[in-house]
Amino acid sequence: HPITLLFMVLIASTIFGTNYDITPNGTMTIQEAVSAAVAGDTIYLAGGMYMLDTSIYVGKSGTQNNPICLFAKPGEMPILDCSNNPAPPPDHDLPGVGEEDLAPALGIYMKGNWWHFKGFTIQYAPYMGIKMYGSYNVFECLTFTRNKGTGLEICGDYGNSPSHNLVLNCDSY
Repeated sequence: HPITLLFMVLIASTIFGTNYDITPNGTMTIQEAVSAAVAGDTIYLAGGMYMLDTSIYVGKSGTQNNPICLFAKPGEMPILDCSNNPAPPPDHDLPGVGEEDLAPALGIYMKGNWWHFKGFTIQYAPYMGIKMYGSYNVFECLTFTRNKGTGLEICGDYGNSPSHNLVLNCDSY
């Protein structure tokens, strides 16, 4: 029966999550997939060069039992190249310069919780590869190379102290 089948498909996508397959020149960008993803979803990045022109903003959260995943496709090597991202303001260390001024110069600007990142490279970010304010996130087998600031910076803001984050087998140089 068509209605029963539709109901089963909707239940399965709720239980198992949605998979997004992203390619460097595909119809959906990484940012679009990140914005669409909900708890339990997985975004797979195909191998190749993803030329960014601003940071990827991660503002939503997964859950303890259903994190949101941003993974390289198994056996593939995606590279997020941030060389076209705008540079941070020259006076970015002065009081009064806000995160909104710095965010476009990052590879990934992360405020979400319960995410799992795995298996890709972030390079040439004019500031940091990932600047992260969230908790309960996993950063696994990532490479940060030739970024102007740190590869991965975990920091707090406005009384929010990130905690319970795992950085596993990542390289920064």
